[in-house]
Amino acid sequence: MTYVKHLVSKKKKRYIEDGFDLDLAYIKPNIVAMGFPSENLEGVYRNNFDDVVRFLEIKHKDKYKVYNLCSERSYDPGKFANRVSVFPFDDHNAPPFELMEPCCQDLDEWLSKDDKNVAIVHCKAGKGRTGVMICAYLLYRGFFDTADDAMNYYADARTSNRKGVTIPSQRRYITYFGYYANNRLTYEPKTVLLNSITFVGIPTFQSQTCSPSFLVYQTKVVLYKSKSYEVKKNEEEFKMELSKPIPICGDIKIDFFHKDRFKKERMCVFWFNTFFLKHGVTLDHPEGGGIIEKSKGTDEVRYYELHKKELDKANKDKKHKFFPENFKIRLDITIPAEDHILSRTMESTDAPPQIQNTPPHIQNTPFNNVEDKKTQKTLSLHRNVISEINNRLSPESAGNAFNAPPSPNTKRLTQSISSPLSPTSPLETCDKTLSRSLEVLTLEEEQLSDDDDDESFPTTRV
Repeated sequence: MTYVKHLVSKKKKRYIEDGFDLDLAYIKPNIVAMGFPSENLEGVYRNNFDDVVRFLEIKHKDKYKVYNLCSERSYDPGKFANRVSVFPFDDHNAPPFELMEPCCQDLDEWLSKDDKNVAIVHCKAGKGRTGVMICAYLLYRGFFDTADDAMNYYADARTSNRKGVTIPSQRRYITYFGYYANNRLTYEPKTVLLNSITFVGIPTFQSQTCSPSFLVYQTKVVLYKSKSYEVKKNEEEFKMELSKPIPICGDIKIDFFHKDRFKKERMCVFWFNTFFLKHGVTLDHPEGGGIIEKSKGTDEVRYYELHKKELDKANKDKKHKFFPENFKIRLDITIPAEDHILSRTMESTDAPPQIQNTPPHIQNTPFNNVEDKKTQKTLSLHRNVISEINNRLSPESAGNAFNAPPSPNTKRLTQSISSPLSPTSPLETCDKTLSRSLEVLTLEEEQLSDDDDDESFPTTRV
């Protein structure tokens, strides 16, 4: 079974000493990255739960605290003497930006209590999501000046092939956090308008062209679902105009698909945060200034460009079979003047309907198409989730936000909302503008592996 464990852990470093053989590595003397502590059959090929507990009790008795970053699985914290904090986000995705600083603060509080205290950080495979939070903490504590230095250090410490955090969106959020920490910024949600999306270079998913469509998410709520576009052969650029600008705020995910007669495939996907658009922070420009911009009256129009290497999944197309080598996606973004954004999104509105069983800050928000039962159900569910979390969480419980089981009707959505909401939470602040003119749908996320060592470009049927 040792061979199977080594096969599953791939190129991640293992702790093989004193009778232990665990998918575990010391990033710093007091910071450990490891794979999920598993039971039953999974414990045969991953870290066995009992072995992990035995290791911690022998090596760091009464001086360890475990940090679980998985949104998809949990365990009884009593097995780790109730020293467990949970900061969950989805596999293969970027974290909610607001989750990063509270996690760093919790880590720092624990490690500062005693020089012998150790933090044990894990997700499922103990590499991608684990690396995001450990790198954020290294930047938070000033161990490194740049996100690149922190990610390179983590990659060396955790793996034998220097592939630590490899998903571009996760690397982007580490870059965000480095800029945020170095410039001592105060995070505030920023609502901007998405006007259009342009392919610079044409993907070749079918006969030297493609039929793209896309979804725009905030958490797991779809803010916009595009039509399918037809791209002609030999075009060098293709602009996908939106029927009208979409207000977006906070953590945004855009997911692209190609659809032919027989199947629908994911082309690429990426996360970004609207707060950092104005600062111009990208992977290519970690210190800002990476956005082409022009003025439009008192508003700012910016072209936010992401190159192929910055796009999840597309970055794996090393042989340029599906994407041109110089492929990039350009977002046409308007950053309105502060006093214009609400008037823009509220103009030409009918009398707002009252939504039942929602928090007061949402009850008077106007919605389009509320007569549609599917849309109304999704809106109601989304707001009930916000209400439920507000009612049962306090700022002091950030580290244990998901220890209490959610009610059945909110279980799926609460897995994606990863930090407690205060009266001034960005989700609440953004909701007033996001809910106007948006068709709200839900889409089940495809289950993806946390390991990102495969250099091939897998096309995924949906």
